[in-house]
Amino acid sequence: MGLFGRWLSPACPIDLPSRVWLVKHLLWLKDEFGRERLIESPIIEPSDRFFPGKYDCSPRAMLQIFHQVCDYMDVPTESVELQFFRNDAVPYLVTADGLDAGVAVGTYQGGELKHVIRLDEDKSEDPMTVVSTLSHELAHLRLMGEARIDPMRWDNELLTDLCSIFFGFGIFRLNRPAYSVPTDAVWPGTGIRRPEYMTVAMSAYALATITSLRFEERPAWARYLKGAAKSEFRASMKWVEKESKSN
Repeated sequence: MGLFGRWLSPACPIDLPSRVWLVKHLLWLKDEFGRERLIESPIIEPSDRFFPGKYDCSPRAMLQIFHQVCDYMDVPTESVELQFFRNDAVPYLVTADGLDAGVAVGTYQGGELKHVIRLDEDKSEDPMTVVSTLSHELAHLRLMGEARIDPMRWDNELLTDLCSIFFGFGIFRLNRPAYSVPTDAVWPGTGIRRPEYMTVAMSAYALATITSLRFEERPAWARYLKGAAKSEFRASMKWVEKESKSN
């Protein structure tokens, strides 16, 4: 490769510890849930194909979406209950640095008879957020609720985000990423900061890696990625394609 070729070569859009962690845990998820799930299951789209019927922001409509997401994630609906809450009564919280600490849009709680997913009813106007949140909380169920991981592990939320993408919800996780409170946490054995939840760039890299493994060069579903999600996915695809050609 000549001088100008090196200048124009795409750079990896995420840091090395993030990339190593992502690849390692995508392989772990494949071993846990099966290669067929990774390779053959569809990428879920925000379309009538995957979510048919009118959405009117009502609890009934959110419950319908919940059952559809359960189906896509192989969670029996009789094993889990959806409850609603409002954040109106939650006090405004800030971090030590004066930054908005945010409030939970959804929560997961395990149970002997039934698991419980709670969803902020005030977020009902955005079905993209509803699906993104539900897929994350149901990923908690698939991981913690099925005793696949220790709830106290340091990368619990990161792995839960990745599990959601593994099950086909990458479009939703990229377009509606979880709010991460800035921390001083670092990747183990490094001085490089790590997020609490996957960043848009990390999610894009994970989705690009899955896309490459599925040999999808120009996936039609990518048209549903918006704004930063689209640009980050394109950057990750360029890097992953370059890496696959060099190996």
